[in-house]
Amino acid sequence: MKTSPFRTILTLLIFTVLAACSTETPTGTDPAPGVTAPSEASAPPQSPVPGATLEATAPPAATIPSGPPPPTFTPLPTTVPAPFQGESILGIELIGGNFGERAGLASEAGAFWIRWNAIPWPDVEPNEGDRIWQALGTFDAQLQTLDLYDLKLITIVHGAPLWAQAEPGIQCGAVAEEKLAAFGNFMYDLVARYSQPPYNLKYWEIINEPDIDPSLVPPRNFYGCWGDLDDPFYGGGAYAQMLQAVYPRIKEADPEAQVLVGGLLLDCDPNNPPETAPGSGVPKYCDPAKFLEGILINGGGDYFDGVSFHAYDLYEPVSGYFGNPNWDNGHTLSGLIPVVVPKARFLKGVLAEYGYFNKYLINSETALLCGTDGNEAFCRTGQFERMKADYVAMTNAGALAEGLQGNIWFYLNGGWRRSGLTNNNGVPLDAFIAYQFSAKRLAGAVFWGQITEYEGVYGYKFRQGDKETWIMWSLDSLPHLVSVTSMPQAIYNVFGVPLNPTQSLEITTSPIYVDWQP
Repeated sequence: MKTSPFRTILTLLIFTVLAACSTETPTGTDPAPGVTAPSEASAPPQSPVPGATLEATAPPAATIPSGPPPPTFTPLPTTVPAPFQGESILGIELIGGNFGERAGLASEAGAFWIRWNAIPWPDVEPNEGDRIWQALGTFDAQLQTLDLYDLKLITIVHGAPLWAQAEPGIQCGAVAEEKLAAFGNFMYDLVARYSQPPYNLKYWEIINEPDIDPSLVPPRNFYGCWGDLDDPFYGGGAYAQMLQAVYPRIKEADPEAQVLVGGLLLDCDPNNPPETAPGSGVPKYCDPAKFLEGILINGGGDYFDGVSFHAYDLYEPVSGYFGNPNWDNGHTLSGLIPVVVPKARFLKGVLAEYGYFNKYLINSETALLCGTDGNEAFCRTGQFERMKADYVAMTNAGALAEGLQGNIWFYLNGGWRRSGLTNNNGVPLDAFIAYQFSAKRLAGAVFWGQITEYEGVYGYKFRQGDKETWIMWSLDSLPHLVSVTSMPQAIYNVFGVPLNPTQSLEITTSPIYVDWQP
């Protein structure tokens, strides 16, 4: 491979971000690839305390003297995208053993989607023409378990066997052009097998995080590595060529099958790149995020149904809040906005530019991450756990408002860098309770508009039948006092604990749900 002047910078950058976006093969162990799972036993006891207050140092509340009139139930504005019509956008990735128990916990949390990584093509077809289905015996049993809980699965197909690799030895990389038809044949057989009862699998994610150059990761890993540092569109063209060969075969096997562009890492915003270091004036290399555009300009737009991507934020222990300086919520949008919002808007913009308004988005990995491995002292605090619970409410609401079809938490148990909804023993944390209430409040909800009436306050309005629900939080980390002209029907914190209805709403960084009835 040719050298690139960006390679050294990007290597450091990608390894930092990969930590925020990794998945793993289901081997029965908990840690993400190359990462040791934090030991819950050595951490201070953490028990969910619904209603706990996340204290912030801030000046006295700014009072906004008047609010909008009571909600009026007018027809949905034509400018609002049609909402997803499924049961829920909420999902959870499951990793490790005790799959049945974990599936039960995910169902109890209110998840609709389950993501599973992955079906390794090299294991099933080590030699061209082989079909060693026994290699997926564990997967078969897990699929049937999910069906018992009525959970809908997204599964990833990854890797290329040695005989099909474009670059021999690079298992995570592109498929050789002359073997694309063989990959199509494999996908036909795979989909034909698993689209039928008792499996009923309909969602196929082709490669996980393909927008990574193979020089930046080990050749046998569970990321993809179809990226190309020397291509202005970072290898999207090769991926488009693969989709053109594979998509028709998948649809031939099951016309109802849904094909997803594999979860894009989207390291940083190419339209507004951040600085390599604050004040340096040197922009980061953000061409990897042009991978989707590379797919589209190379004729791949008609050969997928949706785009899967990843959106993580990082806990900031000094402030006690979160951010992701690689994207607009670090500068342009400003404030406590989950990164799913700017990333979704970026992808929708790229699709719209090429006329693909009918493609849906799924955020297939999201979480609030802490530290470099989650073992830092500040990651073992109630403050972090509470911020993670608040983040659950924010990211789920933001994903629904942006019209996503799925928003999948990574992952359930223990997590990586303390992202879990439960600890390693399956004991629910604050975030689990917040997730449950978020699932309940957003089930069947239709996005009705963004809350922009109050300075320093961010949030959304949702409609459920004849009820309107607002979710609101402080954008600038300062408390704000919002006065409304009518009494809300009910107010809840992120855990579903009722608060006293009042026309004077104290808005902090911890979201509240406000119900209105006509």
